[in-house]
Amino acid sequence: MLSLTLLVDFLFPLSVLNRLEWIYRVVTGAMLVTCPLFIAALIFAKMFAQVRSSSAGLASNLFGALVGGLLEYLDMWTGLRWLNLIALALYLLSFWFLLRSQRSGAQLTAPRVARVFPSS
Repeated sequence: MLSLTLLVDFLFPLSVLNRLEWIYRVVTGAMLVTCPLFIAALIFAKMFAQVRSSSAGLASNLFGALVGGLLEYLDMWTGLRWLNLIALALYLLSFWFLLRSQRSGAQLTAPRVARVFPSS
């Protein structure tokens, strides 16, 4: 579903919005923008429930948000439409890594950190 919504966003001609009435323009534009975000949030929630270490899962999500925020500046070079394909490529890469880790039986865990200060 995420791939489909990103492809629809890429292929949808934005000039169509100019021909619509204001309310339909707002609703259609909002749907185009929010559907991939909503589906990505559902995927995160599903995957977060399967993670052994919640701190490692949240750290991975935060790192992904950081990388995504930095890559968002690519829209100045590529255009907003092409950013959908960049996001699709990154999501497919992430999915590939997920399948690869599931095949090997590995689960996401946080690395053990040595205690610097002994407990009193």
